[in-house]
Amino acid sequence: MTTSSTTVPVDGPETTIATTGLVGRLSAEAFGTFLIVLAGLGAVLFVHPNYQPMQGPVATGLAVTVAMLAVGHLSGGHFNPAISLGSAIAGHTAWKDAGLYAVAQLLGGLLGLLSLLGVVQTISGANIPTVLSTLASGFDDHSLYKVPLAGVLLLEVIGAAILVGLFLAARNSRANSWLATSVAVGLGTAVLAQTAQAISNSTFNPVRATAVALFSESWAIGQLWLFWVAPLLGAAIAGLIVRGFAAAAPASAAGTTAIIASGDEDADSDFDDSEELSDVADESNETSVAGTAEVPAGASVQDKVVDEDARNFFDAPPAPR
Repeated sequence: MTTSSTTVPVDGPETTIATTGLVGRLSAEAFGTFLIVLAGLGAVLFVHPNYQPMQGPVATGLAVTVAMLAVGHLSGGHFNPAISLGSAIAGHTAWKDAGLYAVAQLLGGLLGLLSLLGVVQTISGANIPTVLSTLASGFDDHSLYKVPLAGVLLLEVIGAAILVGLFLAARNSRANSWLATSVAVGLGTAVLAQTAQAISNSTFNPVRATAVALFSESWAIGQLWLFWVAPLLGAAIAGLIVRGFAAAAPASAAGTTAIIASGDEDADSDFDDSEELSDVADESNETSVAGTAEVPAGASVQDKVVDEDARNFFDAPPAPR
């Protein structure tokens, strides 16, 4: 079984990622995405006004947290092609792995949606394309607030960049446990998806948008391109920023080393000066008279030399008249 080529910057779950085979990692990505699509869309699809249903963004964020805690340690917990792309650009995931992750995520997302459709088909009179069109991501007339393409594009780029940045930052922090990382990414997904719900009905995940669009009305597949291009663009921006910070770190470390080296030279110079003063003190001690009082231990070398000269002056016999 093939071993991972994923970069492992810290200890912990990353050690498991490094030793998990490719099939195991792809299975984890497919299962996690399956769970996210199933829970996120199911919470919106089956809503009854007499209950207090969980909102779709909250359900999606919780599903992300659960998936990361359950199988994220096996693959890195991407479950989103945008995160896989950002991680590859940042240098944390091999490009081949990122591409295979995206395929596994698509398969898992489609399986999650097909599971929901299997339930919907058992409902008498249900029109699947019409039902799914209420869940599809869109702009202009298919946005709840009629937000045009430019506004949705801007939101998708910014939201995806923030989400990918959260993932990369949480994964890179040595202070964070895997639980903290999972909660941070899950909450970030819920908050961002809540913001986008009324604007584009998006969760910044191209897999989720694709799964819904394939079985919705024709307009959804026509607008699907935006919900691939914009999140991937945002992911690329976040990945480049993280990679830039990583590249700047060695330069800072080199500067620190140079300062330390300079400090060592100064220390050597001071040490040489102290040796010269010590030699002067030794010569002065050889010429001092017996019985002189001991100089306090805290006195400097210069003080000791001056003190000996003063005692010699006062203890010397008077000159003849």
